[in-house]
Amino acid sequence: ILIISGIIDDRYDEIMPYIKANWHIIEERIAGPWHTFALEKR
Repeated sequence: ILIISGIIDDRYDEIMPYIKANWHIIEERIAGPWHTFALEKR
């Protein structure tokens, strides 16, 4: 499991296909501009 956190700006729709292609999103938490993901390798 990989946990990453960072600010995702207006490129969210551009970035997410790359994450979803290689990772299964276990959980995503959003606090303002901050996104924290718990990811599992596909």
